[in-house]
Amino acid sequence: MKVVLCELCKVDVTEANLYAHQQGKKHRQLNFEREMQLKRVQQEEQSKKRKEEQKARTKKSAHERKLERVEKEEEEEHSDEEPVNYNYRDDVFHQLPEELLLFIFSLLHYQDLLSLSLVNSQWHRILQDSTLWR
Repeated sequence: MKVVLCELCKVDVTEANLYAHQQGKKHRQLNFEREMQLKRVQQEEQSKKRKEEQKARTKKSAHERKLERVEKEEEEEHSDEEPVNYNYRDDVFHQLPEELLLFIFSLLHYQDLLSLSLVNSQWHRILQDSTLWR
């Protein structure tokens, strides 16, 4: 008769009685407790992992908040400066002769010409020229 050690119960059992032992109340109770302990350990590990992920998100959020604060401070510094007065008449394109603008426009696609006609009244008038639309 061969004797085997039940790893769970830590008792010696004959091979013939091993199945009966495993079906016994004490063995099943210990097996249940072991499974519950494994579940608790897994839940604790998952909980730790979630907490670490949450910390990482919090740190990232804190970093993002710091960046936003710095950007806001930079905007406030620049808002103290006087706004630039832009006179569109000082633009290079407004200083070009209409014939040159007409030539430049002739190199463009008709869809671009339609968009350019909305820029200002001078360009709209130049773009009315029939030579562009041939």
